[in-house]
Amino acid sequence: MKNIKLRTLKDAYIKAESTVEIDDTFVSMNGGRYRIDLNEFKNAMDIVNWTHHLCEKSWIERATISEFIEKLCRYIGKKLYVD
Repeated sequence: MKNIKLRTLKDAYIKAESTVEIDDTFVSMNGGRYRIDLNEFKNAMDIVNWTHHLCEKSWIERATISEFIEKLCRYIGKKLYVD
């Protein structure tokens, strides 16, 4: 295995395998076993509500939550102000 030196945690995150996928109909996580209809996401508050719900799941990881928020903000056209 090749040793890759990462400068930041963000670099490591970018290199990590994607766990959240968005297609024309659903946002999928956990290998496609957990899907949410994209019609559920009209505004940022919908993302907050679903994030709260997902935080109650035992299988969810911090990186998955972060990716979920980032991708859905892009989907609804909202910019995240925290880097």
